[in-house]
Amino acid sequence: MEYGLDPAPSLRAANLSPDVIDVPGGKIGWNQELVFQEHFASQTSEQPEIWVEAARRYTPHMLGEFGLAMITAPTLRHFRNLGTRLGYGVGRYVAFDIDPFWTGYEFRLPHHIGPTTAFFRFTIINEIITGVMLYNDIWQGPLPFERVEVPIDPLPVALTKAVEAPLVSCRGSGLRWVWHTSLLDTPLPRSNQMVHQEYVTRLERSRLSWTNPVQLHDKVSALLAQPGNAGLNLGQISAKLAIPARTLQRHLSEANISFRALRDEVRMREGSDLLTFTDLTVSEIARQVGYSEVASFSNAFRRWTGHSPSEFRSGSTVSEIDF
Repeated sequence: MEYGLDPAPSLRAANLSPDVIDVPGGKIGWNQELVFQEHFASQTSEQPEIWVEAARRYTPHMLGEFGLAMITAPTLRHFRNLGTRLGYGVGRYVAFDIDPFWTGYEFRLPHHIGPTTAFFRFTIINEIITGVMLYNDIWQGPLPFERVEVPIDPLPVALTKAVEAPLVSCRGSGLRWVWHTSLLDTPLPRSNQMVHQEYVTRLERSRLSWTNPVQLHDKVSALLAQPGNAGLNLGQISAKLAIPARTLQRHLSEANISFRALRDEVRMREGSDLLTFTDLTVSEIARQVGYSEVASFSNAFRRWTGHSPSEFRSGSTVSEIDF
């Protein structure tokens, strides 16, 4: 037990046997991984040095074909496009341009993972450590970032000591990597267009073979839960997954999974979180979770929870609702 930490409680919280960590090449489900990480983060909330050490043990090869596609990317533009198009995880990756001179890549977490939670800080620190290692790997040296905007204040000492990057605390909930636009199309030292394209093609093909019901449920739910996706229809989700809508619908039907039920669950959670953690109006929240009319959102929210959005926000009924 490193750092005097017993992993058994976090493993049990995720319905995993403590023996799983001793199985070479063992794999666990995505939902189990998230539950484990969230419990682990809470258990070690005052020890960010443990989070740093855990993140340092990741390698691109642990990400499988996705990691191999990233380290063989011809340019930062290819690298960024791959992440925004085929990246999959607890958060969402978004490209941005500040002006003609500065550009970058942003990692955003879903609204229900609040910025004051241990899991939020754990995930951001993990992204920074693994991100710096990956960027330095593809650049074959420290990538000359203008800055890395970190939504944590103050920055943990263990983090600032662990990475050579211009970290700055910032407002907001996104982790932003900023670099000069001229770097975007600079050939990367480890680039290999042929190998990169082969792994990208494999990733795209793998989207067409999701026949495992649990995996299918988890991936569709995770995509719907990404910021701004709660209101997408099946056709829009299938496009993001690079899988024909009919194929996705067939897999869902064969697995006895209702797309509407999945989307309603995500809408309920996101709507509840926005009502609890933001000052957005009910009409703004309705639009954000995919409703064009406030009345439709209010009726749906009452159907899901038994209470109106205003009643829920007042706090008088929160304790009665089981999520």
